[in-house]
Amino acid sequence: MIRNIARVLCTGIILIMGSLTGMMFAIAIFIVTGVLTPGGPMYVGSSTPPLESVLQDAGIGFAVTAIFVYARQKLSAPSQIRVADMASVSNRIDSD
Repeated sequence: MIRNIARVLCTGIILIMGSLTGMMFAIAIFIVTGVLTPGGPMYVGSSTPPLESVLQDAGIGFAVTAIFVYARQKLSAPSQIRVADMASVSNRIDSD
């Protein structure tokens, strides 16, 4: 039960952080290509951040996303207890 809740939370964090990280990388590309200028108007009432902070935020977001992807993978893997139980059940079936 707790494992399932943790997997759902990891999935939600991966979706949110992954999309925010992708957005930061897109903003960085737009700054590098000259489409956006740092300090210029960007969206409703906001200004374009400097390239350094965009790359820093994208890197942190990528690291957080990678950590939660790893955690989600570990939560999805069968535990050693379950594998041992399945092996003992198959041995009992084979012996009959």
